[in-house]
Amino acid sequence: MPVVTGEGLIGKVVEVGENRSVVALLSSGTFRVGFSVVGTAAIGIAQGTGSDGSLRGSNIDSRQAVTVGAIAATSGLAGSPFPPNLPIGTITAVRTNEAALESTVDISMFANLNDLVYADVVLWKPAG
Repeated sequence: MPVVTGEGLIGKVVEVGENRSVVALLSSGTFRVGFSVVGTAAIGIAQGTGSDGSLRGSNIDSRQAVTVGAIAATSGLAGSPFPPNLPIGTITAVRTNEAALESTVDISMFANLNDLVYADVVLWKPAG
């Protein structure tokens, strides 16, 4: 289940106990989430870099216009554990490999993981 703050996605519940839950943070190097670039047809996979607040997005069709300052949000594609349009962050860099027809981006998370007080669990079940 997705975990969010008022700023956006911060992670997902990976373990549930009687009185607690364990959350994998979006910034973790093992965390992956499908994303879309708001206002475009661009989609990709974002992965945590292991440092707070930073993600790397890959597998983006380089023919899609992606610009610095654009907003990344969950794509919610079929089978995704996340609903569509949960805010993730802002695109801070775009690198294009024309030979591979692929772009990669850096994403700065909206949520500050070093200043969390409250978080909400989104009770959402993927279709299917």
